[in-house]
Amino acid sequence: MTAEPLLAYMTAMRLSPALAALALAACATVHIPPDPPPPAFDGAHAKAGVTWLADPARTGRGVGTPGIDQAAGWIEGQMKEIGLQPAGPDGHRQPFEAPVGARLLDGNALALGTTTPKLSVDWQPFTFSDDGKVEGRLVFVGYGIAAPELGHDDYAGIDVKGKVVLVAQDFPEEHDPKSPFRDPKNYQYGEWRYKVTTARDRGAVALLAVRDDWNHPAADDIAPWKGSVSSRAGLVAARVTHAALKAAGVDVGALAAPIAQDRRPHSKALGVPVKMSVAVAHDKAQTVNLLGLLPGSDPAVRGECVVVGAHYDHLGYGGENSASPDQIGQIHPGADDNASGTAAMLEVARAFASQPPPRRTLLFAAFSGEELGVLGSAFLVKNPPAACPVERMQLMVNLDMVGRPQQGKLYVHGVDTA
Repeated sequence: MTAEPLLAYMTAMRLSPALAALALAACATVHIPPDPPPPAFDGAHAKAGVTWLADPARTGRGVGTPGIDQAAGWIEGQMKEIGLQPAGPDGHRQPFEAPVGARLLDGNALALGTTTPKLSVDWQPFTFSDDGKVEGRLVFVGYGIAAPELGHDDYAGIDVKGKVVLVAQDFPEEHDPKSPFRDPKNYQYGEWRYKVTTARDRGAVALLAVRDDWNHPAADDIAPWKGSVSSRAGLVAARVTHAALKAAGVDVGALAAPIAQDRRPHSKALGVPVKMSVAVAHDKAQTVNLLGLLPGSDPAVRGECVVVGAHYDHLGYGGENSASPDQIGQIHPGADDNASGTAAMLEVARAFASQPPPRRTLLFAAFSGEELGVLGSAFLVKNPPAACPVERMQLMVNLDMVGRPQQGKLYVHGVDTA
Protein backbone atom coordinates (compact mmCIF):
# COMPACT_ATOMS: atom_id res chain seq x y z
CA MET A 1 0.00 0.00 0.00
CA THR A 2 1.47 3.39 -0.98
CA ALA A 3 1.28 6.54 1.13
CA GLU A 4 -1.77 8.06 -0.63
CA PRO A 5 -4.23 5.19 -0.05
CA LEU A 6 -2.77 4.63 3.41
CA LEU A 7 -3.57 8.23 4.35
CA ALA A 8 -7.09 7.82 2.98
CA TYR A 9 -7.49 4.67 5.07
CA MET A 10 -6.27 6.38 8.22
CA THR A 11 -8.51 9.40 7.61
CA ALA A 12 -11.48 7.07 7.36
CA MET A 13 -10.42 5.49 10.69
CA ARG A 14 -10.15 9.00 12.32
CA LEU A 15 -6.58 8.46 13.53
CA SER A 16 -4.86 11.44 15.19
CA PRO A 17 -2.28 13.42 13.14
CA ALA A 18 0.52 12.23 15.42
CA LEU A 19 -0.51 8.59 15.01
CA ALA A 20 -0.87 9.13 11.29
CA ALA A 21 2.67 10.45 11.08
CA LEU A 22 3.94 7.50 13.11
CA ALA A 23 2.13 5.08 10.85
CA LEU A 24 3.64 6.67 7.75
CA ALA A 25 7.10 6.48 9.24
CA ALA A 26 6.52 2.80 9.88
CA CYS A 27 5.63 2.09 6.25
CA ALA A 28 9.12 0.84 5.57
CA THR A 29 8.82 -1.87 8.17
CA VAL A 30 5.21 -3.01 7.95
CA HIS A 31 4.02 -5.63 5.49
CA ILE A 32 2.68 -3.96 2.32
CA PRO A 33 0.23 -6.13 0.40
CA PRO A 34 1.03 -6.50 -3.29
CA ASP A 35 -0.89 -4.56 -5.93
CA PRO A 36 -3.76 -6.53 -7.45
CA PRO A 37 -2.80 -8.47 -10.59
CA PRO A 38 -3.48 -6.75 -13.91
CA PRO A 39 -6.68 -7.70 -15.70
CA ALA A 40 -6.38 -11.11 -17.32
CA PHE A 41 -6.58 -11.14 -21.12
CA ASP A 42 -8.03 -14.37 -22.45
CA GLY A 43 -6.17 -15.05 -25.70
CA ALA A 44 -8.09 -18.23 -26.46
CA HIS A 45 -11.38 -16.40 -26.09
CA ALA A 46 -10.13 -13.64 -28.39
CA LYS A 47 -9.07 -16.19 -31.00
CA ALA A 48 -12.53 -17.76 -30.88
CA GLY A 49 -13.98 -14.31 -31.54
CA VAL A 50 -11.74 -13.82 -34.56
CA THR A 51 -12.77 -17.24 -35.88
CA TRP A 52 -16.47 -16.40 -35.55
CA LEU A 53 -16.19 -12.95 -37.13
CA ALA A 54 -14.04 -14.20 -40.03
CA ASP A 55 -16.20 -17.22 -40.80
CA PRO A 56 -17.38 -17.13 -44.45
CA ALA A 57 -20.92 -17.12 -43.08
CA ARG A 58 -20.26 -13.47 -42.11
CA THR A 59 -19.96 -12.62 -45.85
CA GLY A 60 -16.83 -10.54 -45.27
CA ARG A 61 -18.73 -8.09 -43.02
CA GLY A 62 -19.19 -5.58 -45.82
CA VAL A 63 -21.65 -2.79 -45.09
CA GLY A 64 -24.95 -3.76 -46.71
CA THR A 65 -24.28 -7.52 -46.54
CA PRO A 66 -26.08 -9.95 -44.19
CA GLY A 67 -22.81 -10.78 -42.45
CA ILE A 68 -22.23 -7.35 -40.96
CA ASP A 69 -25.68 -7.41 -39.38
CA GLN A 70 -24.81 -10.77 -37.83
CA ALA A 71 -21.52 -9.35 -36.59
CA ALA A 72 -23.25 -6.34 -35.04
CA GLY A 73 -25.67 -8.61 -33.20
CA TRP A 74 -22.83 -10.77 -31.93
CA ILE A 75 -20.80 -7.77 -30.71
CA GLU A 76 -23.89 -6.36 -29.01
CA GLY A 77 -24.41 -9.69 -27.25
CA GLN A 78 -20.78 -9.71 -26.11
CA MET A 79 -21.09 -6.21 -24.67
CA LYS A 80 -24.21 -7.23 -22.76
CA GLU A 81 -22.51 -10.39 -21.48
CA ILE A 82 -19.48 -8.38 -20.34
CA GLY A 83 -21.75 -5.94 -18.52
CA LEU A 84 -20.99 -2.79 -20.51
CA GLN A 85 -23.65 -0.14 -20.12
CA PRO A 86 -25.47 0.90 -23.32
CA ALA A 87 -24.07 4.15 -24.72
CA GLY A 88 -25.95 4.47 -28.01
CA PRO A 89 -29.30 6.03 -28.83
CA ASP A 90 -30.69 2.51 -29.34
CA GLY A 91 -29.19 0.51 -26.49
CA HIS A 92 -25.64 -0.33 -27.48
CA ARG A 93 -26.41 0.61 -31.11
CA GLN A 94 -25.59 3.90 -32.81
CA PRO A 95 -27.21 3.72 -36.28
CA PHE A 96 -26.01 5.71 -39.28
CA GLU A 97 -26.19 5.55 -43.05
CA ALA A 98 -23.25 4.57 -45.26
CA PRO A 99 -22.69 4.37 -49.05
CA VAL A 100 -22.46 0.81 -50.35
CA GLY A 101 -22.26 1.17 -54.11
CA ALA A 102 -21.76 3.72 -56.86
CA ARG A 103 -23.45 4.06 -60.24
CA LEU A 104 -22.55 6.27 -63.19
CA LEU A 105 -25.52 8.40 -64.18
CA ASP A 106 -26.26 10.25 -67.38
CA GLY A 107 -24.52 13.59 -67.66
CA ASN A 108 -20.84 12.66 -67.25
CA ALA A 109 -18.75 14.64 -69.72
CA LEU A 110 -15.18 15.93 -70.14
CA ALA A 111 -13.66 18.48 -72.50
CA LEU A 112 -9.87 18.97 -72.66
CA GLY A 113 -9.08 21.96 -74.83
CA THR A 114 -10.91 21.25 -78.08
CA THR A 115 -11.11 17.46 -77.49
CA THR A 116 -13.93 15.44 -75.90
CA PRO A 117 -12.56 12.20 -74.37
CA LYS A 118 -14.96 9.25 -74.28
CA LEU A 119 -16.38 8.16 -70.93
CA SER A 120 -15.10 4.78 -69.61
CA VAL A 121 -12.59 4.65 -72.50
CA ASP A 122 -10.50 7.81 -72.12
CA TRP A 123 -11.65 8.98 -68.71
CA GLN A 124 -13.84 8.00 -65.76
CA PRO A 125 -14.84 9.64 -62.46
CA PHE A 126 -13.61 8.23 -59.18
CA THR A 127 -16.39 6.58 -57.20
CA PHE A 128 -15.65 9.02 -54.36
CA SER A 129 -15.88 12.07 -56.62
CA ASP A 130 -18.25 14.88 -55.83
CA ASP A 131 -21.02 15.55 -58.33
CA GLY A 132 -21.13 18.78 -60.27
CA LYS A 133 -19.99 20.84 -63.25
CA VAL A 134 -16.65 22.65 -63.11
CA GLU A 135 -14.44 24.70 -65.40
CA GLY A 136 -10.82 25.73 -65.00
CA ARG A 137 -7.38 25.88 -66.56
CA LEU A 138 -5.15 22.83 -66.21
CA VAL A 139 -2.17 22.91 -63.85
CA PHE A 140 0.35 20.07 -63.58
CA VAL A 141 1.25 19.47 -59.91
CA GLY A 142 3.47 16.40 -60.24
CA TYR A 143 2.46 13.75 -57.73
CA GLY A 144 0.06 16.04 -55.91
CA ILE A 145 1.99 15.69 -52.65
CA ALA A 146 2.36 18.42 -50.03
CA ALA A 147 4.95 17.05 -47.59
CA PRO A 148 7.55 19.75 -46.87
CA GLU A 149 8.63 17.77 -43.81
CA LEU A 150 9.77 15.05 -46.24
CA GLY A 151 11.44 17.54 -48.55
CA HIS A 152 8.76 17.52 -51.25
CA ASP A 153 5.87 19.92 -51.88
CA ASP A 154 4.32 19.93 -55.35
CA TYR A 155 2.14 22.90 -54.37
CA ALA A 156 4.98 25.17 -53.25
CA GLY A 157 5.07 28.38 -55.28
CA ILE A 158 2.06 27.67 -57.47
CA ASP A 159 -1.53 28.87 -57.09
CA VAL A 160 -4.18 26.27 -57.95
CA LYS A 161 -7.24 28.14 -56.70
CA GLY A 162 -9.99 27.81 -59.26
CA LYS A 163 -7.83 25.48 -61.36
CA VAL A 164 -8.04 21.84 -62.43
CA VAL A 165 -4.96 19.99 -61.20
CA LEU A 166 -3.31 17.15 -63.13
CA VAL A 167 -1.71 14.60 -60.79
CA ALA A 168 0.37 11.46 -61.32
CA GLN A 169 -0.19 8.31 -59.27
CA ASP A 170 2.01 7.12 -56.39
CA PHE A 171 5.06 9.16 -55.38
CA PRO A 172 8.50 10.34 -56.55
CA GLU A 173 11.66 8.28 -56.08
CA GLU A 174 9.50 5.17 -56.09
CA HIS A 175 12.36 2.80 -56.94
CA ASP A 176 14.75 4.31 -54.39
CA PRO A 177 14.67 2.17 -51.21
CA LYS A 178 15.94 5.18 -49.23
CA SER A 179 13.09 7.41 -50.30
CA PRO A 180 11.02 8.65 -47.33
CA PHE A 181 7.92 7.70 -49.31
CA ARG A 182 8.95 4.05 -49.06
CA ASP A 183 8.36 4.21 -45.32
CA PRO A 184 4.98 2.54 -44.60
CA LYS A 185 3.88 5.44 -42.43
CA ASN A 186 4.13 7.68 -45.51
CA TYR A 187 2.20 5.45 -47.91
CA GLN A 188 -0.79 7.77 -47.58
CA TYR A 189 0.94 10.25 -49.89
CA GLY A 190 0.54 7.81 -52.76
CA GLU A 191 -3.20 7.24 -52.29
CA TRP A 192 -5.64 8.88 -54.68
CA ARG A 193 -7.94 10.01 -51.91
CA TYR A 194 -5.08 11.86 -50.20
CA LYS A 195 -4.17 13.58 -53.47
CA VAL A 196 -7.78 14.62 -54.05
CA THR A 197 -8.32 16.05 -50.57
CA THR A 198 -4.96 17.85 -50.75
CA ALA A 199 -6.03 19.52 -54.02
CA ARG A 200 -9.39 20.36 -52.49
CA ASP A 201 -7.78 22.00 -49.46
CA ARG A 202 -5.67 24.20 -51.75
CA GLY A 203 -8.63 25.55 -53.63
CA ALA A 204 -8.62 23.46 -56.82
CA VAL A 205 -12.03 22.95 -58.44
CA ALA A 206 -11.24 19.48 -59.81
CA LEU A 207 -8.53 16.85 -60.19
CA LEU A 208 -7.50 14.70 -63.14
CA ALA A 209 -5.45 11.62 -62.25
CA VAL A 210 -3.07 9.85 -64.62
CA ARG A 211 -1.04 6.64 -64.29
CA ASP A 212 2.74 7.15 -63.88
CA ASP A 213 3.66 5.25 -67.01
CA TRP A 214 7.37 6.04 -66.48
CA ASN A 215 7.34 3.96 -63.28
CA HIS A 216 4.58 1.45 -64.12
CA PRO A 217 4.47 0.79 -67.87
CA ALA A 218 1.14 -0.81 -68.74
CA ALA A 219 -1.78 -0.58 -71.12
CA ASP A 220 -3.05 2.96 -71.40
CA ASP A 221 -6.66 2.25 -70.57
CA ILE A 222 -9.37 2.88 -68.00
CA ALA A 223 -10.25 0.03 -65.64
CA PRO A 224 -13.87 -1.18 -65.84
CA TRP A 225 -16.30 0.52 -63.47
CA LYS A 226 -16.54 -1.65 -60.35
CA GLY A 227 -19.00 0.35 -58.32
CA SER A 228 -17.23 -0.01 -54.96
CA VAL A 229 -17.47 3.18 -53.01
CA SER A 230 -16.25 5.25 -50.10
CA SER A 231 -17.50 8.59 -48.84
CA ARG A 232 -17.19 11.55 -51.17
CA ALA A 233 -13.88 13.39 -51.03
CA GLY A 234 -15.26 16.90 -51.49
CA LEU A 235 -13.92 17.52 -55.01
CA VAL A 236 -14.80 16.57 -58.58
CA ALA A 237 -12.14 14.01 -59.54
CA ALA A 238 -11.54 11.55 -62.37
CA ARG A 239 -8.94 9.32 -64.03
CA VAL A 240 -7.75 10.10 -67.54
CA THR A 241 -5.51 8.30 -70.06
CA HIS A 242 -2.20 9.50 -71.46
CA ALA A 243 -3.70 9.32 -74.94
CA ALA A 244 -6.55 11.68 -74.05
CA LEU A 245 -4.08 14.17 -72.58
CA LYS A 246 -1.76 13.97 -75.58
CA ALA A 247 -4.69 14.63 -77.90
CA ALA A 248 -5.10 17.89 -75.96
CA GLY A 249 -1.39 18.69 -76.26
CA VAL A 250 -0.33 17.53 -72.80
CA ASP A 251 2.64 15.10 -72.51
CA VAL A 252 2.66 14.00 -68.88
CA GLY A 253 5.81 11.91 -69.28
CA ALA A 254 7.74 14.95 -70.47
CA LEU A 255 6.33 17.06 -67.62
CA ALA A 256 7.36 14.47 -65.03
CA ALA A 257 10.87 13.76 -66.41
CA PRO A 258 12.60 16.66 -64.58
CA ILE A 259 11.22 15.40 -61.26
CA ALA A 260 13.08 12.11 -61.71
CA GLN A 261 16.27 13.93 -62.67
CA ASP A 262 16.67 16.30 -59.73
CA ARG A 263 14.05 14.89 -57.33
CA ARG A 264 12.39 18.27 -56.98
CA PRO A 265 8.85 19.39 -57.82
CA HIS A 266 8.32 20.88 -61.27
CA SER A 267 4.73 22.03 -61.14
CA LYS A 268 3.55 24.11 -64.06
CA ALA A 269 0.47 25.95 -65.27
CA LEU A 270 -0.50 24.46 -68.66
CA GLY A 271 -3.32 26.80 -69.61
CA VAL A 272 -5.44 24.08 -71.24
CA PRO A 273 -9.14 24.79 -70.60
CA VAL A 274 -11.06 21.98 -68.91
CA LYS A 275 -14.79 21.46 -68.56
CA MET A 276 -15.97 18.48 -66.56
CA SER A 277 -19.36 17.26 -65.43
CA VAL A 278 -19.62 14.34 -62.98
CA ALA A 279 -22.77 12.49 -61.93
CA VAL A 280 -22.24 9.48 -59.64
CA ALA A 281 -25.04 8.00 -57.53
CA HIS A 282 -24.23 6.48 -54.15
CA ASP A 283 -26.49 3.67 -52.97
CA LYS A 284 -26.75 3.62 -49.19
CA ALA A 285 -27.51 1.18 -46.39
CA GLN A 286 -28.09 1.40 -42.65
CA THR A 287 -25.34 0.17 -40.34
CA VAL A 288 -24.40 0.67 -36.68
CA ASN A 289 -21.58 1.41 -34.30
CA LEU A 290 -21.71 -0.58 -31.05
CA LEU A 291 -20.96 1.46 -27.91
CA GLY A 292 -20.51 0.18 -24.35
CA LEU A 293 -19.47 2.01 -21.17
CA LEU A 294 -17.66 1.16 -17.97
CA PRO A 295 -18.36 4.17 -15.72
CA GLY A 296 -15.44 5.67 -13.82
CA SER A 297 -15.23 5.47 -10.05
CA ASP A 298 -13.05 8.43 -9.07
CA PRO A 299 -15.18 11.56 -8.53
CA ALA A 300 -12.23 13.73 -9.55
CA VAL A 301 -11.81 12.20 -13.03
CA ARG A 302 -14.78 9.94 -13.78
CA GLY A 303 -16.18 12.69 -16.02
CA GLU A 304 -13.17 12.12 -18.27
CA CYS A 305 -13.24 9.36 -20.85
CA VAL A 306 -10.83 6.93 -22.48
CA VAL A 307 -11.99 5.36 -25.74
CA VAL A 308 -10.92 1.88 -26.84
CA GLY A 309 -12.08 1.16 -30.36
CA ALA A 310 -11.83 -1.15 -33.36
CA HIS A 311 -13.68 -1.33 -36.66
CA TYR A 312 -15.56 -4.55 -37.28
CA ASP A 313 -16.50 -4.08 -40.94
CA HIS A 314 -14.42 -5.45 -43.82
CA LEU A 315 -14.61 -5.56 -47.62
CA GLY A 316 -17.48 -8.00 -48.02
CA TYR A 317 -17.29 -9.41 -51.53
CA GLY A 318 -14.31 -7.31 -52.56
CA GLY A 319 -13.87 -4.33 -54.85
CA GLU A 320 -11.28 -1.97 -56.27
CA ASN A 321 -9.97 -1.11 -52.79
CA SER A 322 -9.20 -4.75 -52.07
CA ALA A 323 -5.68 -6.14 -52.20
CA SER A 324 -7.18 -8.56 -54.74
CA PRO A 325 -9.28 -6.18 -56.86
CA ASP A 326 -9.98 -8.82 -59.49
CA GLN A 327 -11.71 -11.10 -56.98
CA ILE A 328 -14.99 -9.23 -56.92
CA GLY A 329 -17.83 -11.46 -55.77
CA GLN A 330 -15.59 -13.60 -53.57
CA ILE A 331 -15.85 -13.35 -49.79
CA HIS A 332 -13.00 -11.45 -48.14
CA PRO A 333 -13.04 -12.87 -44.56
CA GLY A 334 -11.00 -10.08 -42.92
CA ALA A 335 -9.56 -12.12 -40.04
CA ASP A 336 -6.71 -9.67 -39.50
CA ASP A 337 -8.49 -6.54 -40.78
CA ASN A 338 -10.18 -6.24 -38.44
CA ALA A 339 -11.73 -9.24 -36.72
CA SER A 340 -8.48 -9.38 -34.74
CA GLY A 341 -8.82 -5.84 -33.41
CA THR A 342 -12.52 -6.26 -32.67
CA ALA A 343 -11.96 -9.44 -30.67
CA ALA A 344 -9.05 -7.83 -28.83
CA MET A 345 -11.15 -4.77 -27.97
CA LEU A 346 -13.87 -6.99 -26.49
CA GLU A 347 -11.33 -8.94 -24.44
CA VAL A 348 -9.88 -5.70 -23.09
CA ALA A 349 -13.41 -4.74 -22.07
CA ARG A 350 -13.95 -8.16 -20.48
CA ALA A 351 -10.69 -7.87 -18.55
CA PHE A 352 -11.51 -4.40 -17.21
CA ALA A 353 -15.04 -5.45 -16.29
CA SER A 354 -13.63 -8.27 -14.16
CA GLN A 355 -11.70 -5.78 -11.99
CA PRO A 356 -12.76 -2.97 -9.66
CA PRO A 357 -14.17 -0.01 -11.64
CA PRO A 358 -11.57 2.14 -13.44
CA ARG A 359 -10.93 5.70 -12.26
CA ARG A 360 -11.99 7.24 -15.59
CA THR A 361 -14.96 6.21 -17.69
CA LEU A 362 -14.08 3.76 -20.45
CA LEU A 363 -15.97 3.77 -23.75
CA PHE A 364 -15.60 0.64 -25.88
CA ALA A 365 -16.56 1.27 -29.50
CA ALA A 366 -16.91 -1.13 -32.43
CA PHE A 367 -17.04 0.96 -35.59
CA SER A 368 -18.71 0.19 -38.90
CA GLY A 369 -17.96 1.87 -42.23
CA GLU A 370 -14.21 2.18 -41.67
CA GLU A 371 -13.39 0.69 -45.06
CA LEU A 372 -15.70 3.24 -46.68
CA GLY A 373 -13.76 6.23 -45.33
CA VAL A 374 -13.68 5.93 -41.49
CA LEU A 375 -17.39 6.75 -41.47
CA GLY A 376 -18.28 5.10 -38.15
CA SER A 377 -15.58 6.78 -36.10
CA ALA A 378 -16.32 10.13 -37.77
CA PHE A 379 -20.01 9.70 -36.89
CA LEU A 380 -19.11 8.98 -33.25
CA VAL A 381 -16.99 12.13 -33.02
CA LYS A 382 -19.88 14.18 -34.38
CA ASN A 383 -22.43 12.37 -32.19
CA PRO A 384 -20.67 11.31 -28.97
CA PRO A 385 -22.62 9.76 -26.08
CA ALA A 386 -23.50 12.09 -23.23
CA ALA A 387 -21.20 10.19 -20.86
CA CYS A 388 -18.21 10.70 -23.16
CA PRO A 389 -18.27 14.09 -24.93
CA VAL A 390 -15.35 14.82 -27.25
CA GLU A 391 -13.97 17.60 -25.06
CA ARG A 392 -13.69 15.09 -22.19
CA MET A 393 -11.99 12.36 -24.20
CA GLN A 394 -8.47 12.04 -22.81
CA LEU A 395 -7.17 9.28 -25.08
CA MET A 396 -8.32 7.04 -27.91
CA VAL A 397 -6.64 3.65 -28.37
CA ASN A 398 -7.45 2.13 -31.76
CA LEU A 399 -6.89 -1.60 -32.27
CA ASP A 400 -6.48 -2.41 -35.95
CA MET A 401 -4.96 -5.52 -37.54
CA VAL A 402 -3.40 -6.77 -34.31
CA GLY A 403 -3.25 -10.28 -35.78
CA ARG A 404 -0.43 -9.36 -38.15
CA PRO A 405 2.65 -8.86 -35.90
CA GLN A 406 5.15 -11.71 -35.95
CA GLN A 407 7.88 -12.91 -33.55
CA GLY A 408 6.18 -11.52 -30.46
CA LYS A 409 6.46 -7.88 -31.56
CA LEU A 410 3.87 -5.24 -30.72
CA TYR A 411 3.59 -2.16 -32.93
CA VAL A 412 2.25 1.07 -31.48
CA HIS A 413 1.71 4.12 -33.69
CA GLY A 414 1.04 7.52 -32.18
CA VAL A 415 -0.42 10.64 -33.77
CA ASP A 416 0.55 14.28 -33.36
CA THR A 417 -2.02 14.82 -30.62
CA ALA A 418 -0.80 11.90 -28.48
